[in-house]
Amino acid sequence: IREIIVTFLRLWVIQKGIVMPAQMAGKQKTVSQIVAILYVLIFLTVKSVEGRYFSFWNPALELFFLNSSFYLALLAMILTLISGGAYLFDLQRALAKGQK
Repeated sequence: IREIIVTFLRLWVIQKGIVMPAQMAGKQKTVSQIVAILYVLIFLTVKSVEGRYFSFWNPALELFFLNSSFYLALLAMILTLISGGAYLFDLQRALAKGQK
């Protein structure tokens, strides 16, 4: 939802002649999402492959991966909300500055 809102707002303000550059918060959000997704994919791959070829998987390791996946996803969500709020705040300032 954040991506859709920010994209539509960017398109709207470009029509008004206001350019909203990418922010560091948005880049951090993107990196956190990529890391969380890759982590979950690695977890699923290791779990799948391990059952066929190795025998080091145990419930404690799975619980660790599940908990750490949850916290990585939580971090990504928090950064998404923060970057969305920062974008809306900067947009409000840019619009106020453009009206003066």
